[in-house]
Amino acid sequence: MVTVKTHQHARNAGVMSKMQFKERGEPMELRQHQKDLQVAVKNIIDGSASYTQIIARVTPGGGKSLLPQIAGAMLLEAGLIDKIVCIVPRRKLKNQMAKDFLDPCAREVIGHRLSIREATNEYDPARDSDGFVTTYQALAMDSVGVNADALDKHRCLLVLDEYHHIGEGELTHQRVQPLVDRASYVLLMTGTLARNKGLPIAYTPYKEAR
Repeated sequence: MVTVKTHQHARNAGVMSKMQFKERGEPMELRQHQKDLQVAVKNIIDGSASYTQIIARVTPGGGKSLLPQIAGAMLLEAGLIDKIVCIVPRRKLKNQMAKDFLDPCAREVIGHRLSIREATNEYDPARDSDGFVTTYQALAMDSVGVNADALDKHRCLLVLDEYHHIGEGELTHQRVQPLVDRASYVLLMTGTLARNKGLPIAYTPYKEAR
């Protein structure tokens, strides 16, 4: 497992958003943590790294939405995965994630033409697209295991957005675990590593307090 995170100077510098670049007519540039993700994935591709899970700690507004596209595009091009599977906390974010893959600015700077579809526990959720996005709530109701079945049929990058919502041992954790077990690679994204319930966050390495 490796971690990429927002750099302090980037947080303080007021890095321009996709919309600001578009308004100024300037090409969008990747931020440092996005470049760090490229390096982490490149290490997987060239065999210099053995990890299969990447944690991305990105502050709100830090450009987290580009990370699934960066990792997915690189792994697909390298022939290491067939599909991208994204899990998000809310339906609104599900719709936004699908739209992010179609954003012209993101497509230009990353250099991809990928698309994922919104799905809710239906058979063959990706269909003819490059993957699918669903919610943790939908996953909790997937007693049949159609989402896990999709990962059985394809080599997948699994993206867990705002994964701090997954408390160890909770129902959501139990439903997510079969997907993690089947995924070729896992990208865990969050803006915070704090939980209101105080439970340990699943898939997070903790150090013992001294």
